Amino acid sequence: KTIVDEHHDKKNIVSSMYQGQLIDYIEVLDGSHFQSSKPDFQDIQLVVREKNSLKEAIQAYIKPETLDKENQWFCEALNKKVDAHKGLGFMKLPYFFTFQLNRFDYDYQTWARIKLGNFVSFPFDDLDMKPYLHKDAKVEDGAEFKYELFSAMIHAGSASSGHYWAFIKDFSTGKWHKFNDSIVSEEGEDEVKKMFGDKDAETSASSYNEYSHSTNAYLLIYRLKDKKRNISTVDSNMIPKAMRDAILEENVTVEATRKEYHDKLDAMKIRVHYGEYLGVISVRKSHTIAEATKVIMKEFKVEE
Repeated sequence: KTIVDEHHDKKNIVSSMYQGQLIDYIEVLDGSHFQSSKPDFQDIQLVVREKNSLKEAIQAYIKPETLDKENQWFCEALNKKVDAHKGLGFMKLPYFFTFQLNRFDYDYQTWARIKLGNFVSFPFDDLDMKPYLHKDAKVEDGAEFKYELFSAMIHAGSASSGHYWAFIKDFSTGKWHKFNDSIVSEEGEDEVKKMFGDKDAETSASSYNEYSHSTNAYLLIYRLKDKKRNISTVDSNMIPKAMRDAILEENVTVEATRKEYHDKLDAMKIRVHYGEYLGVISVRKSHTIAEATKVIMKEFKVEE
């Protein structure tokens, strides 16, 4: 079964595709006591300050913090403060993995919001998430762990303003497309790689101010590479009927709005003096002189 077949009629279709599970834990250094919770997630926020790659940012995300000295953890089971590790780990990986790169930061010296423009590379076809699984994660036989980039959301601007667009990969052709407002264009992979950021930019927040401007990726969506579940295109009969009907209804509204907008752009008023009549008649900019003349003659009920 494909991923669409598995969740065809389920109300939780989004969470079933995008949701994974973390483990948030505290463990005594000698391993004698362990405390944890297992929250679900649909996206992961990664610190990119002083990071050069997505993999480096993921590794930093799961790196445990040592609680020692005046910051020791009070273990209720031992009834005393002890040295411990506090950290996160992945227990269950989602089908679509969403990473939010924290390009927007805060400078505590200037008390201003800033945008980080430093270089952060990300893999396109071979993001292996197995090394980041927690040691207690249950792994099924034959499970897949490698991901391929599916979409990159882009922000161009500063911390106070900017413009957004997206790159999305067509799995049926392997080509990338840029979705920028109403304009969709085919782009090469090199154009997406330009969104890594500036190689010459500083990685520390102190190098930026609230007006620092850059163009780079801030949200990445990966798809699990699983031949048994992956599909290249979604046939209309795979979409739940209620969702399909809603899309068709919305398309009618969008088309009517689009036609109204273009009709207004194409409209033009001309002043006409015919006999004793002096008035204004609407024609189209796309009309030829002959076509506009026919409209005017029809308005005055004049035969050709």
